[in-house]
Parts: sequence; C-alpha cells; structure tokens
Amino acid sequence: MPPHAQSTSTLPFRRLICAVDFSDSSLRAVDLAGSLAKESNALLTLLHVVEWPWHEPPAPEWRELPPEQSIALREFRRYTETSATERLKTLISEAAPERHETATCVVHGKSYVEILRVAAEERADLIVMGVRGRNAADMMIFGSTTNQVVRHATCPVVTLRQ
Repeated sequence: MPPHAQSTSTLPFRRLICAVDFSDSSLRAVDLAGSLAKESNALLTLLHVVEWPWHEPPAPEWRELPPEQSIALREFRRYTETSATERLKTLISEAAPERHETATCVVHGKSYVEILRVAAEERADLIVMGVRGRNAADMMIFGSTTNQVVRHATCPVVTLRQ
C-alpha cells in the first residue's frame, strides 16, 4: 500500500477482491484468496475486467457505427461477458465449493482503473492478484496493471508471481 494512502482496510478481512485474467498466476491468486476468505470468513469477489476496444472516452455511439459492426460488437461484448462470468462461476465451484459468500463481477474498461473502482465500491480490505512476468522496457513504456493497483490502492494488495 502506498505510504501516503489512507488505509480503508480492517482486520480481520471482511471483503476481498481477487482480480482474475485467467492466467496461471491469477488462478493461483484465486486459490490464495479463497483460503484467506475462508480463514477470515470474508466475502470474496472474483473480478474480471474486459478491456473493451475503447477504454478512453469518447467511445463512438453504437448508432455511429455501421449497423453490421454495431451488431457484431454488441454480440462480442455479450459473449465476452457471458463467457467470463461462466468461467468465474466454474472457478468458484472448483476452488471453494463450500463457500457461500463468493461473488463474481465482470466489468469493462481499463483493468487497473476498474480493479481500483470495484475495490473502493466494495470497500475491500484486501486485493489479491497474480502477476505475469514483463520485462523492464514493457514496464517503462506501458506500465502494468499490478504496478498501478499497488501504487494507488487504499487497501493492502497481495501479488503472486507465476
């Protein structure tokens, strides 16, 4: 957690967010988050962010697109939401079948922005996320979701490297 941030978390943890991009490291994070949630009897939310083609405003209005593209994009968006939700539900049943306080959340936008937004809205006490290896040049040019979340979160962030 950044030193200048005012902490919003409490102990024992009551609300955990686990960011899932379905990579191996994020699946390991789901296991850890499930264990932590079970230990502290906390609500666990598995969060997946779909980076939609337009993460910066202004996005074109559906009616501004040619009709066939508009229909295709809407169908693709519906498919990605449904697919991600089903995959998250499968993770819940496999990773923590006895837990009844596990939720799923699928949102669209820039990953780190949405992870921080959902964590704030849910008043998360902890964010758990997997880290994929990136080289130093990628980090300097593009940054990383994990880097941004750790730098701006108001609660602790646990990261697991693949």
